[in-house]
This record gives sequence, structure tokens and C-alpha cells, in this order.
Amino acid sequence: THMRGRWGSPVLGGLLPSRWGQACLPARWASFVPIVVDVEATTQRVPRELIEIAAVEVHPTTFTLSRRYQSYIRPVHHQALSNHCRQLTGIKQVLVDQAPTMNGVWPQFSAWATERCEASDVVLCGWGPFDWWWLRHECARQGVPQPFDKYVDVMAEAASRFRSANADFQSTRVGL
Repeated sequence: THMRGRWGSPVLGGLLPSRWGQACLPARWASFVPIVVDVEATTQRVPRELIEIAAVEVHPTTFTLSRRYQSYIRPVHHQALSNHCRQLTGIKQVLVDQAPTMNGVWPQFSAWATERCEASDVVLCGWGPFDWWWLRHECARQGVPQPFDKYVDVMAEAASRFRSANADFQSTRVGL
């Protein structure tokens, strides 16, 4: 999913701002501030690096979008994006060339995410485990403090809840 400019993605347009949004966020985290993140990384050459982070703050009860954040990230190890990476992500080389590195972007993102609350109140959310893994990996690799400790894999939560709901529906339908 690409959050930049495409707010009709499955995460934002179909799950979180709808009645399904409440089903995807575990009830025990209802008092927290959900922030949906999406990251893009280089696609070739090791080590791969983050080249963009985009996020939206979601109101925890209405599931409306409150605020947006987006920044490109200049890679340190392999600064030239491959043709494949540019085509896949739609990110132009000039955008990452002019961007700060992760050491500059992450403190900005953290300040944005905690502008209205403490870091312990933030629940990062994403479509699958990729975004969480990459954020933690990049922070550790570059020695950048990572203050967030809660993450919801919205895809896994939705699949779990809808499998359960479907099983209940099927049981009712056949009279079990």
C-alpha cells in the first residue's frame, strides 16, 4: 500500500475508517492513539534501506484520519535507486537525494507521533509485519532511539476476526 496520495488503499479506505476499524484494533488498546505507518525500502542491493515513511493518526473511537506525516529518506549505503525500485514505489531519485537520512527523519517522525500524547500511548499499525520490522531494523542499524513498543498488524487482526466471524456465521447458517 502507498499512503501518499492514495487514501483509498485497503488499510485506510476499507478497514480503519469503517465499522471494521474497531474490529481490527484490539479492544485492550482502545485508549491508545493508533498511527498507521507505511514505509518503502530500496528493492535491490544489500543492505536494503528505508526511503520513505508515511503515516496518519487515526482517531481511536471514530476512526477518522486526524493528521498526516510523510518524509522521504536518503539512503546511506546505496544512494542510487534502481529502475525497479523507482517503478515499484513511484519515488523519484531527486526526492531521496534531497531528503534527510534516517537519523534526521526518525526524530521528526517521533516528535510528530508524540505531539499529542506520550510515546507509550502510541500504537503503530500497518498492513502486515513488514513496516514494523523495517522501522525497528533501521533504527537499530543506525543507532536511532525507537520509543514505540506497540504494533498492530491490521492484516492479521482483520483476517483473524473475519475468519472467526465467518465461522460463527457458517455455524449459525447450518444450525450448529
